[in-house]
Amino acid sequence: MIKRLTTLLCLLLVGLTAIAQEETPVPTSNTQTFGILQITLPEGWFASEGQGGTIVFANVDVNTVSEEDFTESTILGQATLGKITEVQTVLEKEEVTVQDLVGLIAGNPEIEITVTDVTGAEIASAYVQDGDFTYAVYARFLEDSFVFAVARGASEDTLRESDALLSGIVTDFALNIEVFVPEDALVRYAEIPQSTTEEGFPLLGDPDAPVKVVEVGSFDCSHCKTFHDVGFVALFELIERGSVAFIYVPIYGTGGIPNGEAAARAAVCAQEQGAFWAFHDVLFAAQSYGASAFLPERLQEGIKSLDLDEEAYLACIDSETTTQVLTSAVDFAYAIPEFRGTPTVLVNDVLTSWQPLEGFLLKISEALPQ
Repeated sequence: MIKRLTTLLCLLLVGLTAIAQEETPVPTSNTQTFGILQITLPEGWFASEGQGGTIVFANVDVNTVSEEDFTESTILGQATLGKITEVQTVLEKEEVTVQDLVGLIAGNPEIEITVTDVTGAEIASAYVQDGDFTYAVYARFLEDSFVFAVARGASEDTLRESDALLSGIVTDFALNIEVFVPEDALVRYAEIPQSTTEEGFPLLGDPDAPVKVVEVGSFDCSHCKTFHDVGFVALFELIERGSVAFIYVPIYGTGGIPNGEAAARAAVCAQEQGAFWAFHDVLFAAQSYGASAFLPERLQEGIKSLDLDEEAYLACIDSETTTQVLTSAVDFAYAIPEFRGTPTVLVNDVLTSWQPLEGFLLKISEALPQ
């Protein structure tokens, strides 16, 4: 961890020299969101998503201006987010200061650091010379995280003249970890029996219902969201009525959204607190956030939105019990003849296509006692 932090500045410096060739910024004069970070820039500045979850910002449009054309006034910056707990582990300190952050990021705890207060947010900054360029390093706390930025200028004077502006940009950084909770997610399952199978898979409805529908699904899969929004909704009245028992087998990695395993683990841990079905609605709704849908901070915010015990959730995430449920889910999926991906749906243990929906519902109707 200490090696990662103390070499981070060097990596950012290297990255900044290649930004003009790699990034495609979009001009902005307001607030934009990249991942879970929001950045607000003044008129004439540009921002884009960089590599590794970073935000690239500049006072020129580097998509149209090559690095060879940068002037003395050009400033190029890169910002990212870190966790306070990581720094505490490195420094073995309960209380970490913004000076500590800048010292670690710059790789030199002895560097001269200035602490300012801009609109109520304490910021630490320092200047670092590397070859022909000067770099300004900024850091501030952001809830249980910290945001830091490294800005490059042709000269130290260029950076110092823009210090208030750069400090203001860092001051305005905010977290965007909102979670959309479907309107009826908290109440729609209240009167329906909820349990688990022997393997730990969530079961909704009467376990002794005459028809058992099993979905092998993945929260990172867009087709699974389609089934959730169409097929699952079509079954809901039958589940409420006690005619259908619905089982969800949580696998991950079959779709294009990152951190599918984290989402599956979070769902299993929500099940431990009796809230799987509401949380599974939240996770499918979160697909609208794209690549940042299942960032740990957003998943934890989803747990908070359902008023679940956060400490119990955090203890559950990497537990052997959770791992075993997910392992069993994968074993179950690949034991299905002709399993090809998600969603895979079984009706009374028979592989069944859910599209077209009319044919799917007809097969379930035929399986019900006449």
